[in-house]
Amino acid sequence: MAKDGWRHSYLQTAPNVTIHFVEAGPPTSQLVVLLHGFPEFWYTWHKQIAPLADAGLRVVVPDLRGFGESSRPAGFASYSRRHVCADVASLISHCLSRATDAATDVATDAGEAASAISSSVVAGAGRTSPVTAPGESGLRQRSSERGGERRKADVVGHGWGAFIAWAMAMDHAHLIRRVAVLCGPHPVVFHRCLSIWQPLTLLRYFYWFLFLVPCLPEWFLARNNCAALQKVYRQEPLRPLPPADVQSHVAAFSTDGALTAGIAYHRAFLRGLWQFGCPVTVPHRVLVLWAGKDKYARPHMAVPPPSLVPNTQVVHFPELTYWMMWDDPHQVNGRLIGFLSSTDNGME
Repeated sequence: MAKDGWRHSYLQTAPNVTIHFVEAGPPTSQLVVLLHGFPEFWYTWHKQIAPLADAGLRVVVPDLRGFGESSRPAGFASYSRRHVCADVASLISHCLSRATDAATDVATDAGEAASAISSSVVAGAGRTSPVTAPGESGLRQRSSERGGERRKADVVGHGWGAFIAWAMAMDHAHLIRRVAVLCGPHPVVFHRCLSIWQPLTLLRYFYWFLFLVPCLPEWFLARNNCAALQKVYRQEPLRPLPPADVQSHVAAFSTDGALTAGIAYHRAFLRGLWQFGCPVTVPHRVLVLWAGKDKYARPHMAVPPPSLVPNTQVVHFPELTYWMMWDDPHQVNGRLIGFLSSTDNGME
């Protein structure tokens, strides 16, 4: 799974939690964090990483806690909204700090080079009066001004990752610039749909409640070399996932505790550890990409409450499935790049 220019790193975000993440793109460019869902891990975004990086964005893709090469703390309470968002916030802060250090180093090197060139010109011309050059302080100032726009991150989430992206925009708004969600309803909409007043939608998510049963879901998903997961990867997207990619995902969930950790997100949610309480306004620009052939979330769930998310653009893809980033990466990547690269504060 190694790709040229993709850097693998690890960050300790809590005393017993280390997060694995992959980076690509210019280290001082706008930071974009891609958040996967379930049953996924960082490699789910493999069709997006290079195109976004080639567009000049700094792409960071973590294995969320419990997934892939990240730590798997015990107990469903470890997968609460507070703990998971704290991991992502720590990762964003870490990456933004490194970007600032890199920008400062570049400014310092450029300032020293400019000063040296200036001194050389003065000496060669035989002048005795000083010559004004950009210098280190001037370049530092301009670098800081440009970097002011990049002291926040953009978050892109799919499925459960979209739910986390919404939570980040509410709980850690100071770290977030823009939000893009793929097949992920706003929490208020989702909670409303998981009610007796919308029985058909509730029925589609009934499998969540089966996850509350101890051990049985893990046994079912793990049996026969994760046959149930393989069926998902081969049959739910528009085109079957290539065998090598299927095996990569199966391997990620075949290690000890991996399925239990992934299911723990659902158990934590159903036990109230992802409650949002009083709804919080999301002032950020938000892009919602919605698949018309999603087996679970229906089209009416795509639009967030305008009073809570006033700056939203919703784009429907009637022919794509829940796995839209695999179904048509060209369209999805184009929408993401256009949204994340735009300097316009309003929606296109």
